Amino acid sequence: MSIISEIIKKEYEKIQDINRQQFANNRLKLYSEYPEIEKIDKEIRDLKNKKTIAALNSEQDLVNELNNKIETKISDREKLLNSLNIDISSIDVKYVCSDCKDTGFIDGKKCHCYIDKERKLLRTYSRLPSNFYEYTFDNLDVKCFEQKLSVTDSMSYLDYMNRVLSDIGDKILNINNNPLFVLLYGTTGTGKTYLSSCIANKLIDKLKSVLYISASEYINSFFNKESEDLNLDNYDLVVLDDLGKETISDFSIVKIYDLINYRLNNNLSLVVSTGFSLNELGDIYGESVLSRLFNEFYIVRLIGEDLRRLKR
Repeated sequence: MSIISEIIKKEYEKIQDINRQQFANNRLKLYSEYPEIEKIDKEIRDLKNKKTIAALNSEQDLVNELNNKIETKISDREKLLNSLNIDISSIDVKYVCSDCKDTGFIDGKKCHCYIDKERKLLRTYSRLPSNFYEYTFDNLDVKCFEQKLSVTDSMSYLDYMNRVLSDIGDKILNINNNPLFVLLYGTTGTGKTYLSSCIANKLIDKLKSVLYISASEYINSFFNKESEDLNLDNYDLVVLDDLGKETISDFSIVKIYDLINYRLNNNLSLVVSTGFSLNELGDIYGESVLSRLFNEFYIVRLIGEDLRRLKR
């Protein structure tokens, strides 16, 4: 999202402005107390300016001469500072991040401080509720899923969920090559919100832009000013929560189909959660929506008792 890059850029520009002002104030204070330091600093600047002009004129002998004079002046400055018992680091900038010196980049690559800011903003703009930030695969104890339930005669529900989590993990690892399409369905409390939030948080950790929005919010956005600003193309992943809970109409059915179809056709990841079964989704949205979900999405059926104890 370009808006995040712009926000971060402005944050660093603000920090750098503060740093420059801090350095200027410290230097002015030093010069006011020790004018002899200001005098020698001015002489060094003048010599450096003359060296630049000489270099532009290809006067190498003069450049070498000026280099010697600059080195002598710098040595004189160090001796003066030592004689005055002045620690030059006292006027240096105190960087927020000493690694990148508050530029956000090291050798052209994002600094850890930049990445931290990026993740924080991605979460803010994701609309993911703050209490969902803790919903991660690292915090998920798969043993909380009903161990006595079975998906088939040969597979327990716990084994099924272990396979699901492994499959989703593999798909997330390969997100740069293949988009992620997942449908989570099951009754209330079976873990749909938790799993969709885990996926959202994992992709945010990978610096992907995410929008977490309910189907009701999505449909309602077309009837207010928000629709002008809500461009889903800006997001690497859209999590559409509670499909079927929106007010059902011909308009909403078309918009839901358009969203699913567009994300599929343009290789833009989409995670859908619903409390309805596949047959019920077919009854609500028709064959066109159901076939796209059934044929293109990795489908996860969640069963069992309320799993809100998944949160640690």
